[in-house]
Amino acid sequence: MRKLVIILVLVNSLLATAQTNKVTPEPLIIRGKLSNSPERKLKIGFYDEHGVHSIDTIFLDPDGTFFLKTYRCTHPQRTNIQQNQTQINDIFIAPGYDLVITGDATNFETLFATVKITGKGATSNRYRELKNDWYRNHKPDTSWYERSKRSLVRYAKREKRINDSIAQVVFSGPIPKDDAYVDFFKRSIELDNAFTQLYCLMAHANIYQLSVAESEDLVGKSDSKLPKIDNDAYLISTQYKTWIIGEYLNYLVRLDYLKEPARKGEDLYPLKKSAQVYSGKVRDNSLYRKMSNEVGSCQSLERLHTLGNLFQPYLPYFTDDFYRKSIAEQFTKRADYLLQTSIGKPAPAFTLKNEQGQAYSLANFEGKVVYIDLWASWCKPCREETPFLEAVYNQYKDDSRIAFISIAVADGRQAWLNALKKDKPTWLQLIDSEGKVQAAYNANLIPRFVIINKRGEIVNFNAPQPSHKDELVKLLEKEMAL
Repeated sequence: MRKLVIILVLVNSLLATAQTNKVTPEPLIIRGKLSNSPERKLKIGFYDEHGVHSIDTIFLDPDGTFFLKTYRCTHPQRTNIQQNQTQINDIFIAPGYDLVITGDATNFETLFATVKITGKGATSNRYRELKNDWYRNHKPDTSWYERSKRSLVRYAKREKRINDSIAQVVFSGPIPKDDAYVDFFKRSIELDNAFTQLYCLMAHANIYQLSVAESEDLVGKSDSKLPKIDNDAYLISTQYKTWIIGEYLNYLVRLDYLKEPARKGEDLYPLKKSAQVYSGKVRDNSLYRKMSNEVGSCQSLERLHTLGNLFQPYLPYFTDDFYRKSIAEQFTKRADYLLQTSIGKPAPAFTLKNEQGQAYSLANFEGKVVYIDLWASWCKPCREETPFLEAVYNQYKDDSRIAFISIAVADGRQAWLNALKKDKPTWLQLIDSEGKVQAAYNANLIPRFVIINKRGEIVNFNAPQPSHKDELVKLLEKEMAL
């Protein structure tokens, strides 16, 4: 732990103390009515100039009417309005916009087909409306990632032509004088369309592990006329920030591994490659995401200490002190989490309800070994583990020394109930309606499995999956014998 403290001190020593005066932006107003909505609260996300996300809540009246006035939208961007049974994606928002959103929210399909956006800021949102109408009536038979190389090239070029033509229809007409962000969104959409095509080709090469020659040939077929990928001006593109920066890096790293296999043994080589191929704000974005992912997935204090050392050469590359400060804060939080969830610590307590509404607490299982399955109805890998978990459960269902508990996290009650009806699990099923277990057990990546001993202490916070039955049974037998 002393070494970790030293690393954190070194990281923090690079932080600047300069303060900037921020101007409060105009408020964003979103109002409207979602009829037949099964939900009373919806989430809407925003990100600031550093890409840091924040969430606001939209409250619906019983008839679906809502009104939100927020200052969280500090610059033009896209957002989504979502909840367990509601989804409106790619909404163009900006300070000063006053959007009116209506639709039939009975289910995902009816909302997708009926949602309309009017009001101040409607011009750019006309693009998403026309695009959604087109794809609703021309849904492809085959997903892009399932296509052959030749078919994918044709598909990607066709999609770009269609999306560009829709943008031409939207932005060639009269533009409201009170909308200061139309040109911004027009350019961001042009870039999105170009980068979507490029992403499909690079992702195909990475997914199917094409050779160096095959990869370069496929990616070279993109007709996107962009001078180079490393360009701060492209950061207005959602596709560029969300997909291209990371996928292009993955593409280059994979090709390097093919050319020089020894590089696979180089710890954090992608971080090194990121510093080499990117510059300016794009490099800030790439390095920050790679570092954040490494810290967030770190499973031991020893590894965290190693990361502190490995990060040191790259911290001076940041052009904005925010990123250095944020990485230091993430180190501290991860260290606290690893200490709290280390072997022998008391497992986080919980009280949750099953499908009949009966409450169960972790304390109810004191004296038993507990195997916890953290999952969600929408998580395909989670549900693929269900038959394997059933096999393990059946092996021990008459053994009073052990209990099996599946907890649905980040899930809607009806979707959860539908999954239970289909999968028919026979062991205890609970739902984490308020997200407390998800937070306490760091279940942001699922499936996750946890073993707790008879004293209520953590044995393994990343236990073997049921599909690794031999490894799992060995651990369970060991704990039950104590």
